Amino acid sequence: METLIAALARLAAAGFRDSFRARGDWLYAIDAGLAVAPERLAVAEMVRFEGDSDPQEELVLLALRSEDGGVRGTWLVSYGPQMDAESDGLLRRLARGGT
Repeated sequence: METLIAALARLAAAGFRDSFRARGDWLYAIDAGLAVAPERLAVAEMVRFEGDSDPQEELVLLALRSEDGGVRGTWLVSYGPQMDAESDGLLRRLARGGT
């Protein structure tokens, strides 16, 4: 099973070098300094992780790219009961709008 660090390194080597963070109604690409509506992003890959020692440590790593391909990065999101409402809403919008 691939570790989180290995997945991040693999995706960075594939061009997903930026990091997205949830900010209100937007996903913010840190390096690009750009706020992007989730509907304007496509999910290129999704990797799910479960904690070895604690089932509450559930994470999803998403490789995201903008419609024009100019911004490519990753977003790490908790899922399950510990997911915050902001991330949940953005994830739902991403799932509806990404191509």
